[in-house]
Amino acid sequence: MENVANKDPVIKKAVLRVMELSDDERARLLYEKREMERMDYQVGMKWAIKQKDIKTAKAMLADNEPIEKILKYTDLTRKEAEDIKV
Repeated sequence: MENVANKDPVIKKAVLRVMELSDDERARLLYEKREMERMDYQVGMKWAIKQKDIKTAKAMLADNEPIEKILKYTDLTRKEAEDIKV
């Protein structure tokens, strides 16, 4: 990394900034907090999408739509769709 940093002043500046931040405990903690919030958001979004797909599948099953059509319009697996059917 040092070879690249020495050849390009922009990369050198970025490398120095990363080194500076990694030594700054407060900056590191803020970064870790933001990273945890980002991951929590992603997990929450995946959960919400799954719940929407389940609701859609239940409605489609109530209308006697075939499993193949449910699989086409949701991201559910065949097993998940069949489990809802039971």
